[in-house]
Amino acid sequence: MSAPVARCAGFELDPRKFLQDTAHMTAEQVGVYARLLFRGWRDLDHPGWYPDDDRALRQMAGATEEEWDRSRDAIRACMKPRVGGLLQKGQAEEHARQTRSVAGSKAHARAAAKSRWDKEKTCTSIAGAMPEQCSSNASVLPSSLPLESKEESTAGVSPPAKPPRRRRVPDRTIPPGYTHQLAARFGLTIATVEGLLERILLEFDARGYVSARAVLLRWCEREVSNRASPPKGGNRFAPTAKPEPTPHPLLADLERYERENPA
Repeated sequence: MSAPVARCAGFELDPRKFLQDTAHMTAEQVGVYARLLFRGWRDLDHPGWYPDDDRALRQMAGATEEEWDRSRDAIRACMKPRVGGLLQKGQAEEHARQTRSVAGSKAHARAAAKSRWDKEKTCTSIAGAMPEQCSSNASVLPSSLPLESKEESTAGVSPPAKPPRRRRVPDRTIPPGYTHQLAARFGLTIATVEGLLERILLEFDARGYVSARAVLLRWCEREVSNRASPPKGGNRFAPTAKPEPTPHPLLADLERYERENPA
């Protein structure tokens, strides 16, 4: 998995939607739920994905045991249970939208910088060709004027930007029966594999994934590895900022499957 993407300090909160979602809560429960959302946005690596642990949720909301006992059921009703935790869909979608917006702004800035550099390079080439085109008038110029050196003429010019790398077209398609095949191969339940797939599709654009099939295969391998030797502390299903694992030999099976079943 890649490292968590930087996000804005705040997020949009629709008052009408918030009041509708908390209509069944008391004032105390609304306060505990709001603090849980705010702390989750600030502290979690992936806002919107909360641990399915009452103690961790209570500490995150800053509530006492009595307050949490009175608010637990109402707060859990606003979240959807998923494999490895609880999903607050609105906050997860807001985080994905902000991530796409930041990526689009960076791409626009790079394109603008490249355009400015191309214009400067064109002007420099035209200015260098002028003495050759006007060689008949060059003798009237005073010989005492120093010629501008190449180092001075390029002192304030930035180096050309590297051309953008070609990227594969993102592929979200999953062949029929592919989740059942992975479940049988790794000894997982179909519900577990489908839950992983739902999470991958939700974060597909924000994480910059290219192939949903390849990512689902890696996540199934990590699921089996975590069950065999779960990491110490924390939720074993929580996303980490560790570098990408080395390619697994089973990827050869996936490539052969894609060749035999072209999309």
